[in-house]
Amino acid sequence: DDEDEASPTASPTATRTVSPTTSPTATPEAKTHKIELENDGFNTTSLTINVGDSVTFEIKDEGSYQVRSGPHPTHTDIPELDSGVVAKGAKYTFKFSKAGGFRFHDHLHPSFTGTITVK
Repeated sequence: DDEDEASPTASPTATRTVSPTTSPTATPEAKTHKIELENDGFNTTSLTINVGDSVTFEIKDEGSYQVRSGPHPTHTDIPELDSGVVAKGAKYTFKFSKAGGFRFHDHLHPSFTGTITVK
């Protein structure tokens, strides 16, 4: 007698589907964005990214540079953002792990500035 056997269509997990766009734990795939620093400043001064994305700052010009958080000289927006002093060919990648608006600048040339908005 098979009357006590559950029907496969009666199982709530057999028909449950979760869309990645509606799941509270789903996050977009992390991306890496690039900002270049040349003798006249950053090639991108405003960038919007997602939490978990990274930004690679690439030095394209001769001379020394230091990518830091704004505002100059206190660097309080996101103090961890600090490339150290770097020269042409150097790349510095920083992963943004929290939402907000973050200013950045070249500490050695404070007029070179930009903003990264993290959603």
